[in-house]
Amino acid sequence: MYKAFYYHEEMDGSRPTMKLRICSLSELRPVFNYITRCFGSDVSSFINKEYTVFTTVGSRFQYRVFLLDKSCTSTLAKLARDSRVCGAGILIGWLHNNDFIPSTQLFDFIRRMGHRIGCSIIAKEQGVKAFLYGNDLLLASLEKVLEPAERGWYVAVLDSLDMVAIGIGKLLVSPQEIPMLIREGRMLVPVVKNVFDLGTTVRYEEIFY
Repeated sequence: MYKAFYYHEEMDGSRPTMKLRICSLSELRPVFNYITRCFGSDVSSFINKEYTVFTTVGSRFQYRVFLLDKSCTSTLAKLARDSRVCGAGILIGWLHNNDFIPSTQLFDFIRRMGHRIGCSIIAKEQGVKAFLYGNDLLLASLEKVLEPAERGWYVAVLDSLDMVAIGIGKLLVSPQEIPMLIREGRMLVPVVKNVFDLGTTVRYEEIFY
């Protein structure tokens, strides 16, 4: 069973403390459903075996989701008794209204571990620049879709030069529609809505906390 540590603030006299509990499977299901769908069941099993998943309360989104090496879990639990834990390990995304929003770090982590990544869009150079300035990705800037990917899914936008994730978006068209759009010459149609990009962390850093 997938488990996670969840930290929340409680008042102990006048001082807030962080209490620890185990999240239920239903709370984590959106996270592991996304990981399994995009990267495969082997990746989900690997993460469950080697890492602790834990969440902290966020501001823009309800909860921030982290991966922490299991060897560090007991240390984190001890720290959380007396300190406010803002984060540790790898920020892999956010949970909001029972929906999992992945981070760019999740895709880069999976790629560095040597696993195949899906739910991704490879962008051409001009598209990378535009996306990093907060714009949607146009069909003219799309180089390739790494499936599985479907309309409405959260996808990573990857730089074609180094395959690093530069942001997260929502796919506005299905991969099956793309050849038809190209034949019709509709190259300026947005195909990925910008949810956030690496430039967002510079422009509005506070939204991630």
